[in-house]
Amino acid sequence: MAEFLLEIFCEEIPARMQMRGADDLKKILEDDLKNRGLSFSCVDTYVTPRRLVAVVKDLIKATMGTTEERRGPKVGAPEGAIQGFLKSAGVTLDSCEQRDGYYYARIETKPQQTQDVLPEIIQTIFTKLSWPKSMFWALEDGTKSQSWVRPVRSVLSVFDGHPLSFDLPMLGLRTADKTQGHRFLKPDVIEVSSFADYKATLEKAFVIIDHPTRQTLIWEGLEALAHQKGLTIRPDEGLLQEVAGLVEYPVPLLGHIDAQFMALPQAVLSTSMRVHQKYFTVTDKQGKIAPYFGVIANTKGADGGVKMITGYERVLRARLSDATFFFEQDVKVPLEDFANRLTTIIFQARLGTLTQKSARLKILMMSQGITEEETRAATHAKD
Repeated sequence: MAEFLLEIFCEEIPARMQMRGADDLKKILEDDLKNRGLSFSCVDTYVTPRRLVAVVKDLIKATMGTTEERRGPKVGAPEGAIQGFLKSAGVTLDSCEQRDGYYYARIETKPQQTQDVLPEIIQTIFTKLSWPKSMFWALEDGTKSQSWVRPVRSVLSVFDGHPLSFDLPMLGLRTADKTQGHRFLKPDVIEVSSFADYKATLEKAFVIIDHPTRQTLIWEGLEALAHQKGLTIRPDEGLLQEVAGLVEYPVPLLGHIDAQFMALPQAVLSTSMRVHQKYFTVTDKQGKIAPYFGVIANTKGADGGVKMITGYERVLRARLSDATFFFEQDVKVPLEDFANRLTTIIFQARLGTLTQKSARLKILMMSQGITEEETRAATHAKD
């Protein structure tokens, strides 16, 4: 039994596409290996912003020879049907046996070395794995590359402790046993011989390949910083997963929010930080937003992150200045005025305006015993 390690190293994969990409890679490898008669114990996949990784454990080193009997068309069937069967089976009519009024073909598959089969499987990954959005890029010879989520820079391929080298013409690359560390902290070329070696060496090069591990490091790091000030981080599973897909080496930091922005409604404040900046909301013991925010850097600062925090605060200051302006403009117009404007908006040509639609909904709610106050309360609770 042997181990096979594959890494597709490329430019930054969008965070929202990473987990699906890892799942698709796992399924493609499992299906193709089984279809080629290559048994294994498991396929594990990992993903970071810059790499898609798969490791196949307990992979046999050669396929077993097989013999298959396939029934074809009836004797005397149209010539086209017979020729189609012979072509698909890869046999001649003379080698077929006639039995029970049908042609039977005996198909023998010779044993193959796994290292001879893997290159074909790897090349099909780049055609089978579908991304929500893909791109082409120019190769060194001026031709167009294979479509992929982002430009591929290298492909690592190691089988049974040795590099499995072959050409990937659609990418203009040749596979090897080499990869790179963190883009900023240690971009050196790394040579590996196994998955254990790969994982350990990358960790020394400031790359955590396991997505759940990065999530844990992010959450625990932010919580520790917040607890030092008697505060907590507001749970946000969606943001946590997204941020873990933006960094290979998470470095938690805590920034400060200017006092002038703390008068903003909490929803405005947290939304501006979360959606635009991917910052985590920090709360006090009463559950109110504290004048701090949590942020994850993808590198370490020589000054402990002081300059980075200053930059994060400066960007947030601009965002919250915009939020303040738009909020102040919105509250200048009472909601009743917006309701009156519904009379000018057609809901449907034969059903009237949005005002008329609103009136029908009120009648429907009243018929169900639902008051306007209850509707408002339910809406606010949902928000």
